[in-house]
Amino acid sequence: MFDFIKNFETAEAFKEKLRDIGVNLETIYTAEEYKGAPKSVKYQLCLREGIFSKRVLIVGENEEDLKTAQDYINSFPPCKHWTLTIRSKESKINTGNYMIVERRKMTGTQGVKEEITQVVKQLGGNENDIDYILNRCEEKTLGYLPSNDSGLAQEYADIIHTGALAPLSHEEMISFLGDMKKAAEYRAKMGDEISKTLVGAWDKALKLWKDKGEQEENELAIEGIYARKYQELVGKDYMLKLGEEYITDIVYSFGPVRNRLNVMVINSLYSKIDRCELLTPKKRIEAIYALMSLLDGGPAERFNETIASHLEKCLDGSFSDGIFLSHLEKVFTEYKAALEEKVNELK
Repeated sequence: MFDFIKNFETAEAFKEKLRDIGVNLETIYTAEEYKGAPKSVKYQLCLREGIFSKRVLIVGENEEDLKTAQDYINSFPPCKHWTLTIRSKESKINTGNYMIVERRKMTGTQGVKEEITQVVKQLGGNENDIDYILNRCEEKTLGYLPSNDSGLAQEYADIIHTGALAPLSHEEMISFLGDMKKAAEYRAKMGDEISKTLVGAWDKALKLWKDKGEQEENELAIEGIYARKYQELVGKDYMLKLGEEYITDIVYSFGPVRNRLNVMVINSLYSKIDRCELLTPKKRIEAIYALMSLLDGGPAERFNETIASHLEKCLDGSFSDGIFLSHLEKVFTEYKAALEEKVNELK
């Protein structure tokens, strides 16, 4: 497919033109109930919990697929020290167990068929290429959980989904923040008064990252994962603009909500935004920055109530950018359900 793409330059131009109209090829990982007949599978992905003990996490028919799951789990910052092994051992999957599904599809195609047609034809494509973009959806089962616990399945899907985004290493995150600082320095030299105040803020962010302990580093690393992904989807300039708005609003002393949620819950919230097909990539990264501000206290009052009630108050426009926060409303029912599970723990 896409025979009209002859070289790297054409491929990059094609990708850029599609991105400009909000169309992107994305891969997501979801937990879905297995509804087929009971069947046997050959391999197990196990977590070593002691010298002689292993816990089975995921089972599957294909060893390579389980190796992919293993790599993604170890790429998720809180799980980077997990000792995972794959062994050949038969297991049985029953109806009602959960599976991790990898789905690759073009997103953002709704309502822009004319624009897609124009882009493809400009670069020498045909009707088959247009149909491929509009209808492409490839999926496969990465593995099965020997469990009918939907909450556990969703947790593993969130971990794998985030790990698959090629997370930033500690050094790469420092480099990313350094780029932000350099961009602010350049604009400051060109006479931009606002950027002059941002140079010190980005420097503070760099120092914060270097000084963070492992748990806090994991939290920042997760946010770095999405920063890296969406820099490719919406462009570096827009990411810099969002980062500047965020860093001017946030004092880098983490607010009570972040401190009271573990890193798995935080990641679950981000991944819900990342997989929300109701939002374009641009609106998703805006929602991610809105959530970052909520977790860090943001420009709103320091909150001492439950997370859910604070989110409800922020949705009335008290957040610095009501447009960004309004994107959260489209996934808010999911947030509220996830957050209210924690209310009793947080009181």
